[in-house]
Amino acid sequence: MKKCPTFLIALGILWLIPRPASAQVKTAACGLRNLPLAAGNTWTYRSGSVDVTIRVLEVTAGKDAAGRPVTKISVEEKLHGRTHTTSMSCTTQGLSVPPDSFFFAGEPGGAVGGKFTETAREGVTWPQDAALAPGISWVEKVKADQSGPHLAAHVEVERHVAVKGPEQVVSPLGRFTAQRVGFELRGRGVVKDQKQELPVKRPGTFWIARGVGVLRVEDAFDRAWELVGTNLVPGR
Repeated sequence: MKKCPTFLIALGILWLIPRPASAQVKTAACGLRNLPLAAGNTWTYRSGSVDVTIRVLEVTAGKDAAGRPVTKISVEEKLHGRTHTTSMSCTTQGLSVPPDSFFFAGEPGGAVGGKFTETAREGVTWPQDAALAPGISWVEKVKADQSGPHLAAHVEVERHVAVKGPEQVVSPLGRFTAQRVGFELRGRGVVKDQKQELPVKRPGTFWIARGVGVLRVEDAFDRAWELVGTNLVPGR
């Protein structure tokens, strides 16, 4: 898998057909059915011969520094024999996902041998279900520090998102009506005094089915991922 040199960012849902109610959906973090992050839920995605498995480890309700309700979600990604753990959060505004998470831009696995520390954020990655509809767009801005075996870097990423109309998606798990969500990544990395633009190749796309989550992703680089297994589809 290609990664950005010097600094590494694994960089970006949703309408659907009603699905049978389940315990996981009812207890999903912040009630988000477009991306049902409930403890124990899993998704396996495949691109060519490469698989990544994502599991929600824990969902914890709490409050932020200002006393407002916030839910923390611990999620692990297993890729190439490595396990990468990220922490997401959701509020009444929506879900915030770290840029080194698969659900940010379809790039799994995080930084190899390094650490990604978010320092500032404006906007959310995915809004609440009711706020997502064709024609809606938003911009998410994230600043972070990248440390590890390479030179330390400061990274700034903008994620420009536009919701398209629903589409029929045929996957290994069946046929779904999915919301198409396009995104473009723009950003830069600063290493010492040198600034370099992120080498983003193309706009990306998510297809998401309510009650199931992400069905398919075209990332901003050179891969397409398809959902091949989940505990959220009955009989699969």
